[in-house]
Amino acid sequence: MITRRELAVLLVLALAGTAVFGFFVTSSPTASVELSESQEGATTTAKTFLESSGYDVDTYRKSTIFSSESKSATFIQRKLSGTAERQALADANIYAWETRFYQPLEQETFRVAVDSATGEVVRFTRSVADEAEGGSLSQSAAQDKATSFLEAQEHNLADYERISSSTTERPNRVDHTFVWEHRTQTVADAPYYLEVTIQGDRIGAYDPHISVPDGFTHQYQVQQTQGQVLSFASLGLSLLVVVAAIWFGLKYYKREAFDSRFALAVGGTVTVLSIIGGLNSLPQIRHVVPTTFQPTLFLAISVGGAALGGLVLGGLATVTAGAGKELSREVLGMESIPGLVTLRADAARRAAVARQLTAGVLLAGAIVGIYAVVYLVGSRFFGFWLPSQPPQVGSVAMYVPALTALIVGGTAALWEEATYRLFAVPLTKRYLSYTVLAIVLPAFVWGLGHSNYAVLPFWARAVEVTVIGVVLGVAFLRYGILTTIAAHFTLNAFVTAVPMLLAGTGWLVTQGVLALLIALLPLFVAGGLSIYSGSESGSAL
Repeated sequence: MITRRELAVLLVLALAGTAVFGFFVTSSPTASVELSESQEGATTTAKTFLESSGYDVDTYRKSTIFSSESKSATFIQRKLSGTAERQALADANIYAWETRFYQPLEQETFRVAVDSATGEVVRFTRSVADEAEGGSLSQSAAQDKATSFLEAQEHNLADYERISSSTTERPNRVDHTFVWEHRTQTVADAPYYLEVTIQGDRIGAYDPHISVPDGFTHQYQVQQTQGQVLSFASLGLSLLVVVAAIWFGLKYYKREAFDSRFALAVGGTVTVLSIIGGLNSLPQIRHVVPTTFQPTLFLAISVGGAALGGLVLGGLATVTAGAGKELSREVLGMESIPGLVTLRADAARRAAVARQLTAGVLLAGAIVGIYAVVYLVGSRFFGFWLPSQPPQVGSVAMYVPALTALIVGGTAALWEEATYRLFAVPLTKRYLSYTVLAIVLPAFVWGLGHSNYAVLPFWARAVEVTVIGVVLGVAFLRYGILTTIAAHFTLNAFVTAVPMLLAGTGWLVTQGVLALLIALLPLFVAGGLSIYSGSESGSAL
């Protein structure tokens, strides 16, 4: 049983780790992303812009998500840091609300980006068929129209030089595209351009942007490709682990040693969370409905895909959890994980589980500190680079952004801990004998699987996750699988919550608070078990 002394040590480590993580996060440009413009306000601004440009979108469907110009953002963050980086991100209009207007099965689509800080329209595109009708302005007349538009957007064209123009004759109209380059302004030494397209006799596109050098783009893509190779290697090794789990699972099932109730609880939870995630992301899916699909059909297919994916992942988690539980008992001598019936009847087991869950939450606090140290040291001595991606990109379009903490935290914690700790650790120990290898090798395979993230160099994320995996492996052998599941869950949920808390807008801060409470769910369960145990036996945590 976990002692009070161990919990006290973990508490100190958790406080220290959280403090280090806090320093790391608040020094990131993510904390400075300004969201003065609301999602609803941006939608209204986008509609007003289209109407002023001669487009009637009253009958169009619309959706708004938070977006970023990731290519330009990556370039700026790699070239600059600190105050200069923050200013350059603002100058390049990187972060914006993007509203899409469309009609089912119609090709014409409008996208309007509104700066999240200033509330100004910073990008616009109209996708329309080549055969769509329009005017046939001369190039000079089209340039006059483009110039008038840019002046209305408060660009001083005296500061720009027109560097290119092109004309494309369509079946029923003539399109013109003009590009101006700022004479003096650059962003991270990249030239700043204004690009306007006239479709027939109306504005068809507006794109102020920086020109990211091709050499930078190529080098970055090379790094990403190398990371994907490592990720594929992890996938292959993980499949071998799953095959081994299936073999052991069948063996234990025949011997009636496979705990179906426990395995199905793990796998079923993974499946349910995956389906909830698909439903929660419907607003985000709605933003990318192809114009060749009926929206209802596309949404149904997307939800069905999420359900199918959840069933597959849940099935794999069922196998690795059931096989891993018995293999851990055989090889490591681990005691059985108590079920609900046992917990109701046994106060001592309730107290033990409460301590395991508490240790997991505290361990997560220590791990976030390790995460921060890895990147602080790595960036100073090994060139590690971690992009500052605003939390709104992935979650703001969902019905309840805070549920991301539950969905990501729960599915990853259950599936990955069942696979890489509960099953892979005793499997490695069984055949290689050495405890160190049993901890490090599964952690390494797990780490390689995270190499496809936008982190440089391509192996940096593998190092970070492997280190965390080693910590979780040690904790698994000392405290049990419930501790590592709680730690993994709290870790993922916590890093989801914190950026929302720093978003600077009331709605997302509220979501961040809710996500933080979700991250502490294992602690709330531990508290309930402890109180229940104390009320029966007079003891507490």
